[in-house]
Amino acid sequence: MENLIGNRKKIKVLFLTHSFIRKKGDSAGAFLFDLAQGFIKQGIEVTVVAPHENKLPTFECIDDLYIYRFRYAPYRYERLAYKGIMHKLARSNLSNRILIILFLISFLFKSYEIIIKRKIDLIHAHWWIPSGMVAFSLSALTNKPYIVTTHGTDITLLNNNSLLRILAKLIFKKSSYITSVASPHKSILSNQIGIDESKVDVLPMPVDPLLFYPQETIKPEGNIILSIGRLVKAKGFEYLIDAVNLLKFKGKRFHLMIIGDGPDKQLLQNKIKEHGLNNNIEIIPSMPRYKLNKFYNLCDIFVLPSLAEGVSVAVLEALACKNAVITTPVGGMCDIVINNQTGLIVPQKNTSALANAIEKLLNDRKLALRLAENGYRLVKENFTPLKSAKRMQNIYCKVLS
Repeated sequence: MENLIGNRKKIKVLFLTHSFIRKKGDSAGAFLFDLAQGFIKQGIEVTVVAPHENKLPTFECIDDLYIYRFRYAPYRYERLAYKGIMHKLARSNLSNRILIILFLISFLFKSYEIIIKRKIDLIHAHWWIPSGMVAFSLSALTNKPYIVTTHGTDITLLNNNSLLRILAKLIFKKSSYITSVASPHKSILSNQIGIDESKVDVLPMPVDPLLFYPQETIKPEGNIILSIGRLVKAKGFEYLIDAVNLLKFKGKRFHLMIIGDGPDKQLLQNKIKEHGLNNNIEIIPSMPRYKLNKFYNLCDIFVLPSLAEGVSVAVLEALACKNAVITTPVGGMCDIVINNQTGLIVPQKNTSALANAIEKLLNDRKLALRLAENGYRLVKENFTPLKSAKRMQNIYCKVLS
């Protein structure tokens, strides 16, 4: 590894992604920014190509990270990225299907330009679709190797879609290496796509300890429950609302804060009103990442009852803040939250089990503190940007050697 870095002075890596921070503190693709910062500390030069959005610069440098944003339509039509539902938008109507074609062409041309301009050594595609598709084409055009990291949502697209599985197989087979944020994805790639498991490593994304850490704070009276995520069905917020409604019937005092924006906001507000929980639950708009640490440290427990997930960044952040965590056994969540060791795992869509787990932690502070301490130690020892970057750097050097 030392010889490789010494001879080349710096490994130059190109991140391809459809989601990346739009400004410092943004939550979109923030874990990729954290990973890139770990690489930069290791002496690796990272360049990012990501979609443009109205009012964003087409190029900027943030903390020694070069970010190029490609235009794919007039400003008002650049609507595919940064909403978390690109795959749904792309197939919703004819105009969006045309947009996705323009998106892919623009993505490819800008990335090719940057590879030549910055003399890139290695292409790193985050999510096999759409970035993996672009990486596959770029590798054929430039003879540069590429690796693919799957993050969860791209793996779920393979279910019951034979055409996508054929496309995925082509992209993964031609890649030099594959990483995934969750161990179940490794089995899916092997069983559904036919990828040799020796070509796949499980490397969850990091959490920044400078942003998320335990902090002494005066907590308000009552039991504070926190949940953070996009307001979409996959996060399971409706089951959380139903669960705390059961606690209300038991006479349990609590205040639930849900932080996030998304298409299900009105549906969730209606459910809160139907249950008469307006005084017990508040939905707080999304905010810059640096403001979230205060909320993690205010809460007594953190709950995320996801129906689909890779590894939730919010759960990692909660553990980094020494929170007791409750979540579901989806994606790679069980890689991080080990039941009764670093948190509690409840079946998805099971309102009564979720309510019982919340009540258990609120009643047993000794258990909650033990789980929180174990979870904090796990994240601190394994999921800092520098440690994640070192593990990924070993793969880079293997591919480039």
